[in-house]
Order: sequence, then structure tokens, then C-alpha cells
Amino acid sequence: MKVLFVITAFGILYLICLPALLQKGYRQDLVVFTIFMSITFVYTLLLALGVKLPYIGTEIVKFFKTYLKIS
Repeated sequence: MKVLFVITAFGILYLICLPALLQKGYRQDLVVFTIFMSITFVYTLLLALGVKLPYIGTEIVKFFKTYLKIS
């Protein structure tokens, strides 16, 4: 049931945002949006399936500290 909800929710989000991006001609934004939505979809789907995943917040903090020199 959780998997079906995740698929439906992401499908609705994509169908709401996709036409606006295409109408306005935001092709680069569409590519970035699709990449981020795909990553988020896979991560959320794995969580819904019960796969144990690391807390992603710590990885984001490490990225900012290492590459962007933000403390």
C-alpha cells in the first residue's frame, strides 16, 4: 500500500509541474527537476519498501563542509 501511495504521489507531482515547465520553455529546469525527482523517488520508494537506508542529512552536511567550505 505504501509503494502504491509513493508512486501515485510522485506521479501527481510530476504531472502538475511538467506542463508548466514545458509551456514556459524551461528545458534546463526540466532536466534538473527530473534528476532531483528521480533521486527522491528512488530514495522514497526504497524507504516505503522497508530498506534500511542511512540518514541522508549527515551526508548533506558532510558535502557542504567538504566542498563548499561551510561550517
